Amino acid sequence: MMYEEKQFSCYLYDQMEDEQEALHPDNPRNFMDSLSPLISAIVSREAGTILYEDLADQFGSDYIDRMIRCGVLRREGQHVYLDTPVFLESDASVLAEHFASAAGKIADLIVSCKQPLYELAGKINNGFSPERNLYHLLCGWSMDGAMIDRLIQEDIISEGRPHPTGLDYLLILYEKSPALDVFSDRLLCSFNRCVQEDCALESFGDADGNRLDCFRYFRLKEQDKLTPAFDSIHEAMKGLSAADLTQAARLLASGQEAEVRAVRALEAFGYVRNGKPCVPVFRPEHDVIFYAIEELLEKILFKPIADVFEGIRDLRITPSLHRVPLKETANECWHILFGSINEALVNKGFVAPPETRPGEGRYLQCIALS
Repeated sequence: MMYEEKQFSCYLYDQMEDEQEALHPDNPRNFMDSLSPLISAIVSREAGTILYEDLADQFGSDYIDRMIRCGVLRREGQHVYLDTPVFLESDASVLAEHFASAAGKIADLIVSCKQPLYELAGKINNGFSPERNLYHLLCGWSMDGAMIDRLIQEDIISEGRPHPTGLDYLLILYEKSPALDVFSDRLLCSFNRCVQEDCALESFGDADGNRLDCFRYFRLKEQDKLTPAFDSIHEAMKGLSAADLTQAARLLASGQEAEVRAVRALEAFGYVRNGKPCVPVFRPEHDVIFYAIEELLEKILFKPIADVFEGIRDLRITPSLHRVPLKETANECWHILFGSINEALVNKGFVAPPETRPGEGRYLQCIALS
Protein backbone atom coordinates (compact mmCIF):
# COMPACT_ATOMS: atom_id res chain seq x y z
CA MET A 1 0.00 0.00 0.00
CA MET A 2 1.33 3.40 -1.01
CA TYR A 3 0.32 6.30 1.19
CA GLU A 4 1.38 9.73 2.37
CA GLU A 5 2.32 9.52 6.04
CA LYS A 6 0.44 11.95 8.24
CA GLN A 7 1.32 12.80 11.84
CA PHE A 8 -1.19 12.31 14.62
CA SER A 9 -1.58 13.50 18.20
CA CYS A 10 -3.05 10.89 20.54
CA TYR A 11 -5.19 11.53 23.62
CA LEU A 12 -6.02 8.84 26.15
CA TYR A 13 -8.97 8.88 28.55
CA ASP A 14 -8.33 5.94 30.84
CA GLN A 15 -9.72 4.31 33.95
CA MET A 16 -6.40 2.72 34.91
CA GLU A 17 -5.81 3.33 38.57
CA ASP A 18 -3.51 0.56 39.76
CA GLU A 19 0.10 -0.15 38.85
CA GLN A 20 -0.69 -3.55 37.32
CA GLU A 21 -3.01 -1.94 34.75
CA ALA A 22 -0.58 0.91 34.08
CA LEU A 23 2.22 -1.59 33.35
CA HIS A 24 0.05 -3.83 31.14
CA PRO A 25 1.85 -4.42 27.80
CA ASP A 26 -1.32 -3.42 25.92
CA ASN A 27 -1.65 -0.10 27.74
CA PRO A 28 -2.09 2.36 24.84
CA ARG A 29 0.64 4.55 26.34
CA ASN A 30 3.05 1.89 25.12
CA PHE A 31 2.09 2.23 21.46
CA MET A 32 -0.04 5.32 20.84
CA ASP A 33 2.89 7.56 19.88
CA SER A 34 3.84 5.19 17.05
CA LEU A 35 0.42 4.86 15.40
CA SER A 36 0.91 7.46 12.66
CA PRO A 37 2.09 5.08 9.87
CA LEU A 38 -0.77 2.62 10.46
CA ILE A 39 -3.48 5.29 10.70
CA SER A 40 -2.06 7.05 7.64
CA ALA A 41 -2.33 3.83 5.65
CA ILE A 42 -5.93 3.30 6.77
CA VAL A 43 -7.18 6.82 5.99
CA SER A 44 -5.42 6.89 2.62
CA ARG A 45 -8.13 4.55 1.35
CA GLU A 46 -11.90 4.83 1.35
CA ALA A 47 -13.56 3.29 4.40
CA GLY A 48 -14.64 -0.28 3.66
CA THR A 49 -11.94 -0.94 1.05
CA ILE A 50 -8.95 -1.73 3.30
CA LEU A 51 -8.12 -5.43 3.31
CA TYR A 52 -6.73 -7.21 6.38
CA GLU A 53 -4.31 -9.08 4.13
CA ASP A 54 -2.82 -5.85 2.76
CA LEU A 55 -2.29 -4.40 6.25
CA ALA A 56 -0.83 -7.68 7.54
CA ASP A 57 1.62 -7.79 4.63
CA GLN A 58 2.77 -4.24 5.31
CA PHE A 59 2.77 -4.08 9.13
CA GLY A 60 2.76 -7.74 10.18
CA SER A 61 -0.25 -9.80 11.25
CA ASP A 62 0.79 -9.80 14.93
CA TYR A 63 0.77 -5.99 15.01
CA ILE A 64 -2.57 -5.70 13.20
CA ASP A 65 -4.13 -8.34 15.49
CA ARG A 66 -2.83 -6.44 18.51
CA MET A 67 -4.36 -3.19 17.25
CA ILE A 68 -7.67 -5.02 16.75
CA ARG A 69 -7.43 -6.43 20.28
CA CYS A 70 -6.67 -2.96 21.66
CA GLY A 71 -9.64 -1.36 19.87
CA VAL A 72 -7.69 0.79 17.43
CA LEU A 73 -8.95 -1.28 14.48
CA ARG A 74 -11.98 -3.49 13.82
CA ARG A 75 -12.12 -6.44 11.44
CA GLU A 76 -15.28 -7.25 9.51
CA GLY A 77 -14.71 -10.25 7.26
CA GLN A 78 -11.69 -9.48 5.11
CA HIS A 79 -11.92 -5.73 5.65
CA VAL A 80 -10.50 -3.53 8.40
CA TYR A 81 -11.93 -0.28 9.76
CA LEU A 82 -10.88 2.28 12.32
CA ASP A 83 -12.52 1.44 15.64
CA THR A 84 -11.51 4.52 17.62
CA PRO A 85 -12.28 8.18 16.86
CA VAL A 86 -9.77 9.66 14.39
CA PHE A 87 -10.20 13.21 13.14
CA LEU A 88 -8.55 14.38 9.92
CA GLU A 89 -7.84 17.84 8.60
CA SER A 90 -10.65 17.25 6.12
CA ASP A 91 -13.08 16.94 9.07
CA ALA A 92 -12.23 20.39 10.46
CA SER A 93 -14.73 22.43 8.45
CA VAL A 94 -17.59 20.06 9.31
CA LEU A 95 -16.73 20.15 13.02
CA ALA A 96 -16.45 23.93 12.99
CA GLU A 97 -19.76 24.40 11.22
CA HIS A 98 -21.66 22.01 13.48
CA PHE A 99 -20.24 23.05 16.85
CA ALA A 100 -19.34 26.73 16.53
CA SER A 101 -22.88 28.00 16.01
CA ALA A 102 -24.26 25.59 18.63
CA ALA A 103 -21.66 26.73 21.18
CA GLY A 104 -22.51 30.38 20.58
CA LYS A 105 -26.22 29.79 21.13
CA ILE A 106 -25.63 27.77 24.30
CA ALA A 107 -23.24 30.43 25.64
CA ASP A 108 -25.97 33.02 25.03
CA LEU A 109 -28.37 30.91 27.12
CA ILE A 110 -25.86 30.93 29.97
CA VAL A 111 -25.32 34.69 29.70
CA SER A 112 -29.09 35.20 29.82
CA CYS A 113 -28.92 33.79 33.37
CA LYS A 114 -26.18 36.22 34.43
CA GLN A 115 -28.07 37.66 37.40
CA PRO A 116 -28.79 34.39 39.27
CA LEU A 117 -25.39 32.92 38.39
CA TYR A 118 -23.47 36.00 39.53
CA GLU A 119 -25.56 36.19 42.70
CA LEU A 120 -24.73 32.58 43.52
CA ALA A 121 -21.02 32.96 42.73
CA GLY A 122 -20.94 36.21 44.72
CA LYS A 123 -21.90 34.30 47.87
CA ILE A 124 -18.53 32.54 47.81
CA ASN A 125 -16.46 34.74 50.11
CA ASN A 126 -12.97 33.69 49.03
CA GLY A 127 -11.61 37.03 47.86
CA PHE A 128 -12.21 36.42 44.16
CA SER A 129 -14.75 37.83 41.72
CA PRO A 130 -17.84 35.99 40.46
CA GLU A 131 -16.15 35.85 37.04
CA ARG A 132 -13.11 34.03 38.45
CA ASN A 133 -15.16 31.67 40.60
CA LEU A 134 -17.49 30.85 37.70
CA TYR A 135 -14.48 30.03 35.53
CA HIS A 136 -13.81 27.11 37.88
CA LEU A 137 -17.35 26.21 38.96
CA LEU A 138 -19.08 26.57 35.60
CA CYS A 139 -16.43 26.03 32.91
CA GLY A 140 -14.57 23.35 34.86
CA TRP A 141 -16.66 21.60 37.48
CA SER A 142 -20.05 21.83 35.78
CA MET A 143 -19.10 21.32 32.14
CA ASP A 144 -16.38 18.72 32.76
CA GLY A 145 -18.18 17.17 35.71
CA ALA A 146 -21.91 17.36 36.31
CA MET A 147 -22.90 17.83 32.67
CA ILE A 148 -20.73 15.01 31.36
CA ASP A 149 -22.11 12.78 34.14
CA ARG A 150 -25.65 13.53 32.95
CA LEU A 151 -24.74 12.79 29.32
CA ILE A 152 -23.26 9.45 30.41
CA GLN A 153 -26.32 8.72 32.55
CA GLU A 154 -28.61 9.41 29.57
CA ASP A 155 -26.47 7.06 27.42
CA ILE A 156 -25.55 9.87 25.02
CA ILE A 157 -21.79 9.58 25.45
CA SER A 158 -19.45 6.88 26.72
CA GLU A 159 -16.78 7.46 29.36
CA GLY A 160 -14.74 4.45 28.35
CA ARG A 161 -14.71 1.05 26.71
CA PRO A 162 -13.71 -2.26 28.36
CA HIS A 163 -11.30 -4.01 25.99
CA PRO A 164 -10.44 -7.72 25.64
CA THR A 165 -7.11 -6.81 27.26
CA GLY A 166 -9.00 -6.10 30.51
CA LEU A 167 -8.23 -2.37 30.28
CA ASP A 168 -10.86 0.40 30.13
CA TYR A 169 -10.09 3.49 28.05
CA LEU A 170 -10.90 5.69 25.08
CA LEU A 171 -8.20 6.60 22.58
CA ILE A 172 -8.68 9.69 20.39
CA LEU A 173 -6.44 10.73 17.48
CA TYR A 174 -6.18 14.07 15.69
CA GLU A 175 -4.18 14.68 12.56
CA LYS A 176 -1.55 17.32 13.32
CA SER A 177 -2.91 20.32 11.48
CA PRO A 178 -3.49 24.00 12.33
CA ALA A 179 -7.13 23.54 11.32
CA LEU A 180 -7.58 20.78 13.94
CA ASP A 181 -5.33 22.27 16.64
CA VAL A 182 -8.25 24.58 17.44
CA PHE A 183 -10.21 21.52 18.61
CA SER A 184 -7.48 19.30 20.04
CA ASP A 185 -5.28 21.79 21.90
CA ARG A 186 -6.71 25.30 22.00
CA LEU A 187 -10.10 24.89 23.64
CA LEU A 188 -10.74 25.34 27.36
CA CYS A 189 -11.57 21.74 28.20
CA SER A 190 -8.50 20.33 29.99
CA PHE A 191 -9.00 19.66 33.71
CA ASN A 192 -6.06 18.46 35.86
CA ARG A 193 -6.56 17.47 39.50
CA CYS A 194 -3.95 16.34 42.01
CA VAL A 195 -6.10 14.82 44.77
CA GLN A 196 -5.10 13.44 48.15
CA GLU A 197 -7.72 12.73 50.81
CA ASP A 198 -9.81 15.90 51.25
CA CYS A 199 -7.81 18.39 49.18
CA ALA A 200 -7.37 18.87 45.43
CA LEU A 201 -4.86 21.09 43.65
CA GLU A 202 -6.59 21.88 40.37
CA SER A 203 -5.89 23.60 37.08
CA PHE A 204 -8.28 24.12 34.18
CA GLY A 205 -7.48 25.48 30.73
CA ASP A 206 -6.39 24.43 27.25
CA ALA A 207 -3.82 21.85 26.16
CA ASP A 208 -1.71 24.17 24.02
CA GLY A 209 1.59 23.44 25.73
CA ASN A 210 3.15 21.49 28.57
CA ARG A 211 1.41 22.61 31.72
CA LEU A 212 3.70 22.77 34.77
CA ASP A 213 1.13 21.67 37.34
CA CYS A 214 1.06 19.10 40.13
CA PHE A 215 -0.93 16.50 38.23
CA ARG A 216 1.44 16.48 35.24
CA TYR A 217 4.49 16.56 37.50
CA PHE A 218 3.54 13.38 39.35
CA ARG A 219 2.28 11.63 36.19
CA LEU A 220 5.53 12.34 34.30
CA LYS A 221 7.65 11.48 37.33
CA GLU A 222 5.98 8.06 37.58
CA GLN A 223 6.81 7.49 33.91
CA ASP A 224 10.37 8.85 34.33
CA LYS A 225 9.56 11.44 31.65
CA LEU A 226 10.08 14.74 33.46
CA THR A 227 11.22 17.44 31.03
CA PRO A 228 13.86 20.12 31.75
CA ALA A 229 11.02 22.62 32.20
CA PHE A 230 10.28 20.91 35.52
CA ASP A 231 13.88 21.20 36.81
CA SER A 232 13.29 24.01 39.31
CA ILE A 233 10.05 22.42 40.50
CA HIS A 234 11.73 19.03 40.81
CA GLU A 235 14.41 20.60 42.97
CA ALA A 236 11.75 22.12 45.24
CA MET A 237 9.92 18.77 45.38
CA LYS A 238 12.84 16.68 46.65
CA GLY A 239 11.59 14.36 49.39
CA LEU A 240 7.98 15.56 49.07
CA SER A 241 4.89 13.60 48.07
CA ALA A 242 1.53 14.70 46.70
CA ALA A 243 0.09 14.19 50.18
CA ASP A 244 2.67 16.60 51.60
CA LEU A 245 1.52 19.28 49.16
CA THR A 246 -2.20 18.85 49.75
CA GLN A 247 -1.71 18.75 53.54
CA ALA A 248 0.24 22.00 53.36
CA ALA A 249 -2.38 23.60 51.10
CA ARG A 250 -5.14 22.58 53.52
CA LEU A 251 -3.28 24.07 56.49
CA LEU A 252 -2.49 27.33 54.68
CA ALA A 253 -6.11 27.64 53.54
CA SER A 254 -7.12 27.39 57.21
CA GLY A 255 -4.70 30.14 58.24
CA GLN A 256 -2.23 27.75 59.85
CA GLU A 257 1.47 27.25 59.28
CA ALA A 258 2.74 24.41 57.11
CA GLU A 259 6.00 22.60 56.48
CA VAL A 260 8.38 25.10 54.88
CA ARG A 261 9.57 22.88 52.03
CA ALA A 262 6.01 22.01 51.03
CA VAL A 263 5.08 25.71 51.05
CA ARG A 264 8.00 26.48 48.73
CA ALA A 265 6.89 23.71 46.39
CA LEU A 266 3.34 25.13 46.34
CA GLU A 267 4.85 28.51 45.49
CA ALA A 268 6.81 26.91 42.64
CA PHE A 269 3.56 25.43 41.28
CA GLY A 270 1.79 28.79 41.62
CA TYR A 271 -0.79 27.97 44.30
CA VAL A 272 0.83 30.02 47.06
CA ARG A 273 2.50 33.43 47.29
CA ASN A 274 4.23 34.80 50.40
CA GLY A 275 3.03 31.83 52.41
CA LYS A 276 -0.67 32.25 51.56
CA PRO A 277 -2.95 30.76 48.89
CA CYS A 278 -3.05 33.08 45.86
CA VAL A 279 -5.78 31.18 44.01
CA PRO A 280 -9.47 30.64 44.84
CA VAL A 281 -10.11 28.21 47.68
CA PHE A 282 -13.41 26.31 47.58
CA ARG A 283 -14.58 24.81 50.85
CA PRO A 284 -17.26 22.22 51.77
CA GLU A 285 -19.67 25.00 52.79
CA HIS A 286 -19.56 26.22 49.18
CA ASP A 287 -20.98 22.92 47.90
CA VAL A 288 -24.58 24.09 48.28
CA ILE A 289 -23.79 27.07 46.02
CA PHE A 290 -22.14 24.86 43.43
CA TYR A 291 -25.09 22.46 43.43
CA ALA A 292 -27.44 25.39 42.85
CA ILE A 293 -25.30 26.54 39.90
CA GLU A 294 -25.21 22.99 38.58
CA GLU A 295 -29.00 22.60 38.87
CA LEU A 296 -29.64 25.89 37.07
CA LEU A 297 -27.27 25.04 34.23
CA GLU A 298 -28.66 21.54 33.77
CA LYS A 299 -32.20 22.91 33.63
CA ILE A 300 -31.47 25.36 30.81
CA LEU A 301 -28.73 23.51 28.91
CA PHE A 302 -29.42 19.79 28.80
CA LYS A 303 -32.07 19.82 26.05
CA PRO A 304 -30.09 22.12 23.68
CA ILE A 305 -26.93 20.06 24.27
CA ALA A 306 -28.76 16.76 23.67
CA ASP A 307 -30.12 18.20 20.41
CA VAL A 308 -26.56 18.95 19.23
CA PHE A 309 -25.61 15.31 19.75
CA GLU A 310 -28.61 14.11 17.77
CA GLY A 311 -26.94 15.62 14.71
CA ILE A 312 -23.56 13.91 15.14
CA ARG A 313 -24.63 10.62 13.54
CA ASP A 314 -25.32 12.46 10.26
CA LEU A 315 -21.97 14.29 10.06
CA ARG A 316 -19.67 13.09 7.28
CA ILE A 317 -16.57 12.87 9.42
CA THR A 318 -13.97 10.10 9.56
CA PRO A 319 -15.34 8.32 12.68
CA SER A 320 -18.81 8.14 11.11
CA LEU A 321 -17.48 6.80 7.80
CA HIS A 322 -15.73 3.97 9.70
CA ARG A 323 -18.77 3.38 11.93
CA VAL A 324 -16.79 4.01 15.11
CA PRO A 325 -19.12 3.58 18.12
CA LEU A 326 -21.21 6.76 18.16
CA LYS A 327 -21.03 7.30 21.92
CA GLU A 328 -17.21 7.27 21.78
CA THR A 329 -17.17 9.86 19.01
CA ALA A 330 -19.71 11.83 21.05
CA ASN A 331 -17.34 11.85 24.04
CA GLU A 332 -14.72 13.78 22.08
CA CYS A 333 -17.38 15.92 20.43
CA TRP A 334 -18.54 16.90 23.92
CA HIS A 335 -15.05 18.19 24.67
CA ILE A 336 -15.17 20.20 21.44
CA LEU A 337 -18.61 21.57 22.30
CA PHE A 338 -18.05 22.52 25.94
CA GLY A 339 -14.58 23.85 25.17
CA SER A 340 -16.15 26.07 22.50
CA ILE A 341 -18.85 27.18 24.95
CA ASN A 342 -16.16 28.10 27.49
CA GLU A 343 -14.23 30.07 24.87
CA ALA A 344 -17.40 31.99 24.02
CA LEU A 345 -18.00 32.77 27.71
CA VAL A 346 -14.44 34.10 28.04
CA ASN A 347 -14.82 36.20 24.89
CA LYS A 348 -18.07 37.67 26.22
CA GLY A 349 -16.37 38.58 29.51
CA PHE A 350 -18.81 36.37 31.43
CA VAL A 351 -16.01 34.40 33.12
CA ALA A 352 -12.42 35.37 33.88
CA PRO A 353 -9.90 34.86 31.06
CA PRO A 354 -7.27 32.19 31.75
CA GLU A 355 -3.68 33.32 32.09
CA THR A 356 -1.44 32.69 29.08
CA ARG A 357 1.85 31.07 30.14
CA PRO A 358 4.55 30.67 27.47
CA GLY A 359 5.13 27.02 26.70
CA GLU A 360 2.29 25.91 28.99
CA GLY A 361 -0.88 27.20 27.35
CA ARG A 362 -3.73 29.02 29.11
CA TYR A 363 -5.06 27.98 32.50
CA LEU A 364 -6.12 29.08 35.97
CA GLN A 365 -5.68 27.25 39.26
CA CYS A 366 -7.70 26.70 42.40
CA ILE A 367 -7.69 24.68 45.62
CA ALA A 368 -10.73 22.55 46.48
CA LEU A 369 -11.29 21.24 50.00
CA SER A 370 -13.82 18.51 50.76
